[in-house]
Amino acid sequence: LRFPAYSTLTLQLKDRVFDSISKAHQTENFVSLHIRRADGKKECDTSLARMWRYLQCSFNKTNSFGRLAVLFHTDETNTCYLDAIRQMIESLGNSYVDLDTTLWKVLQEYATSIPNGERLLNNFMRYNAETALDDDERIIFKMEQRRRVICPDCQSLYPTMLKLGLPILNHLSSPTVDGNSSSMQYEQISTKYSECLKESK
Repeated sequence: LRFPAYSTLTLQLKDRVFDSISKAHQTENFVSLHIRRADGKKECDTSLARMWRYLQCSFNKTNSFGRLAVLFHTDETNTCYLDAIRQMIESLGNSYVDLDTTLWKVLQEYATSIPNGERLLNNFMRYNAETALDDDERIIFKMEQRRRVICPDCQSLYPTMLKLGLPILNHLSSPTVDGNSSSMQYEQISTKYSECLKESK
């Protein structure tokens, strides 16, 4: 860990966050998704149209293993854009987890459970915990869209999940993405979020 003075507290907080997410979304399969927008937008196209193609390709066939909890973090503040990303993730059969909000909620609960816990309610502890979460082996895949050097069109999770030996829960899951269905899904999303599509290209 980067901040040894908080190591024990950070580990305890990290476990509480994973437990909270697991109970809320009924899954032990965690992946992280980091989309950087503020200073990397010109280097990496993170428009909703491209993110739909990216998520659709990356999550292809993963429903065979059940629902994924997608721990999402970003520097984007446009709530319309964030809502659209949430709907995309959920429309592909997975759970959207706002990591910043979840972490802060668990941190506040944790702070009330220990003596002098209010000292933990700061950005230092928050960042430390988020770093530990991102490095944890329970994150089976890290998805990233930031800068020119980390801007893949697809990061297929399915081969990694097979390699890890995760149990296949849904043998009836479609092995391919239905193009017509996909187009209809994106059309519904783009229509609903048309204003932020204009603002957040």
